[in-house]
Amino acid sequence: MATDSPATNRLKQFFLNPLFSGLLFLSSAVLYKVDGTDGSITPLMVLASYLSLALLLISIFSRCVRKDWWIAGNISLTLALLLSVEIGFYLLLGIPTREVKDFATEKPFGQSLESLVGFLPEPNVRIDPETGHQIWSDYDADYTVDNHYRRVTPNHQQQNQKHALFLGGSFTFGHGLEDDQTLPAIFQQVSEEYTAYNYGFNGFGTNNVLARVQNQNLADQIPEKQGVAFYIFIEDHMARTIGTMDRYAKWVHSSPYYYLDGKTVIRDKDFKQGRPVLSWIYEHIYQLAIIQYLQIDFPAVMRARHYELVGSMIKEIETTYHSHFPDGNFFVVFYPSPVHPPSEEVSQLKPRLTDRNISYIDLKGAIDYNQRYRLEDGSHPNSEAHRILIHKLLSHITAESESRNVSTAGY
Repeated sequence: MATDSPATNRLKQFFLNPLFSGLLFLSSAVLYKVDGTDGSITPLMVLASYLSLALLLISIFSRCVRKDWWIAGNISLTLALLLSVEIGFYLLLGIPTREVKDFATEKPFGQSLESLVGFLPEPNVRIDPETGHQIWSDYDADYTVDNHYRRVTPNHQQQNQKHALFLGGSFTFGHGLEDDQTLPAIFQQVSEEYTAYNYGFNGFGTNNVLARVQNQNLADQIPEKQGVAFYIFIEDHMARTIGTMDRYAKWVHSSPYYYLDGKTVIRDKDFKQGRPVLSWIYEHIYQLAIIQYLQIDFPAVMRARHYELVGSMIKEIETTYHSHFPDGNFFVVFYPSPVHPPSEEVSQLKPRLTDRNISYIDLKGAIDYNQRYRLEDGSHPNSEAHRILIHKLLSHITAESESRNVSTAGY
């Protein structure tokens, strides 16, 4: 049997020395950190870090075998095998550049409305829908925001005696649409008796909506005391409200964190501060190649407790609205979503709303979402879709109003 030469053995001992491999890994970690100062990590640096860690694990395994430390040896071998799988998936992804994201909360909690809600449009400015940057020129602007952080609905009619308050995310706010093309603006145009107010914003979930109505005095901002409120709900609001790993990593780390204590909804700052351990884990694993390639998210499925939480939060939204407008009507509107195919989320949420006596209107089957009704981004509805659905929405609330009048007369 052939044996290695003394020089080869010395070379193996040198490279498989845990001290050497540890120093090599430490050096690569420092360089990794330095490389990320510009907001990204180059593929070469990612691979160097992977390989130095692999060498460290192999050297630890080798030392454990020589010392008969079998438990530690098995652990290091298992980690080395997992790392090899991770490297394989990274290669399958095409060795992408890694982002370096700062998850720190920009504004101290509680010192501004934005820190309480998570994020808001800048007041009294206009914003470019593609970049999100403020635009000061009226000619280039697409979004107009008033001093209450609301998207403006043009042509308010002073004679209208009722309000229509719209809550929700980008479908409500009107991402990619002009001020007069948004869902609230079209509702105001078509109804002829309501003044519409747009309290939605891009990226909002149920948690942002609840925090907003809890921390803005709606009665002071809306002069019409009679009216209706609509919470425009799409399936993705569940993931945003729960703070799944994918949504947390993309944008909701500063969003409000709520949980249920028995049947009571409790607020604990934001996701970053309110659940620090889980958020720290998400921050450090979301870019793993295994997770990226297999498109894994945590939690993998929504549980009953998640639906109970969201149902209870929507009840809090309704209760807060009625505290400002006792005679108002509140509806959850399930809006069709071109991004998210039909799922069990709406069907699971409906009985939770019924249990809490929350009225809802399901528009998910009211339109066939083809490219005709979408913006160029393929995900957001255009004004034509809004206009069709507004007519259906008005039919629903008119029928319900007539039904209530008949019931009252019969009584």
